[in-house]
Amino acid sequence: MTDPSELIQRYIDQTISEPQLREFQELLKSDPAIRRDLLLYSRLDIAIQDFVLFHDYMDDPGTRDAGHENGSRQSKTEAESLDQLLRNVFSKRNPETTL
Repeated sequence: MTDPSELIQRYIDQTISEPQLREFQELLKSDPAIRRDLLLYSRLDIAIQDFVLFHDYMDDPGTRDAGHENGSRQSKTEAESLDQLLRNVFSKRNPETTL
């Protein structure tokens, strides 16, 4: 049996083999914890992709205003954005969770 975390990651990355996909589908049917983990991993994957896109956008000099020319200010903005993305992900998983 393949590690469930590995199956989830391969599923999200679209690198899962046919036999692994069948195994993963059976796990999803029988284990609510695996379904919750899949949802969490998916949300984290989306949050990271959004952060990378935002970071790429901010690195493009044509998209920054004069206020973002200062590197420390830009880093603070990026850190705040990632923090907010992760808060959104975790609050959807468990509304009582606070970071």
